[in-house]
Amino acid sequence: MLTWLADKFKRGQEASDRLVNAVRLDNIAKVEMILAEGSDVNTLDSRHKTPLCHAVERGYLGICALLLAYGADPNIKNSHGETPLHLAAMANRIEIATALLDRMTTPDVVDKDGRTPLHFAADNGQPEICKLLIKKGANVNIADVEGETPLFFANRMVAELLVQSGADIHWRNRSGETVLHLTSKDLAEYLLGLGSDVNVRDNKMWTPLHFANSELAALLIQHGADLNATDRYGWTPLHFAANRGDEEKTLLLIKAGAEINAEDRYGYTPMTVAYNTNYNNLARLIGMHGGVSQVS
Repeated sequence: MLTWLADKFKRGQEASDRLVNAVRLDNIAKVEMILAEGSDVNTLDSRHKTPLCHAVERGYLGICALLLAYGADPNIKNSHGETPLHLAAMANRIEIATALLDRMTTPDVVDKDGRTPLHFAADNGQPEICKLLIKKGANVNIADVEGETPLFFANRMVAELLVQSGADIHWRNRSGETVLHLTSKDLAEYLLGLGSDVNVRDNKMWTPLHFANSELAALLIQHGADLNATDRYGWTPLHFAANRGDEEKTLLLIKAGAEINAEDRYGYTPMTVAYNTNYNNLARLIGMHGGVSQVS
């Protein structure tokens, strides 16, 4: 009995390997022959990938259509929790995604990180496949395990599409951050034009200006960012710039009127922070503009 079961398993594994190899080679005739012999169309390899996953990854539309016709399940996930639709969205394979969606009840399947195909498409900057997913009912405000919606992953082109489809520009992730805390200048300009709060604070009381590089900081300042906003430790954006050794942002903030000798809860000024982090040249630069390391 055990020998018979072992032989049966071996034959099944050999058939599975033949099917996957035929799929990888885009040999549609051989794939059909193997399936017609009764091989399991949903067989899994060592990474929990079905033949359909392999076909989607390689962009083999004909193979995908054949596998689906033989009953391939588009909802089976690989070892990362990704479905074939995630893979199609990641690679901007619109025709394959369309075929998959016709066999799925919802486009809002999630991987191990709670991300949907729309998260993947947004992250890849692919507006056309985003449009397809939204048309098929994808939720633009579904959040992953970090509390981030597809908008957090989008470039400006995709962001405009998501917002037009109802994406919430004020959404906060688990750290209390909005997209404005984490974005580029180009997208920030768009979001600020829609009314994003330039002084919104996250769970650590950081504003977008605390995070921003010099290019984005200049835009935020133009839109009324609070130059002296303090976090829970009393750090201003100037303390942050000093801590990172960011000379360009430091000068930008000073010239915009930031309090150069603002003290944190321990009495440290930006100049002190620069010295403590071994940015001695920056500390001297701050001193040249009136900064001191200790306020008397």
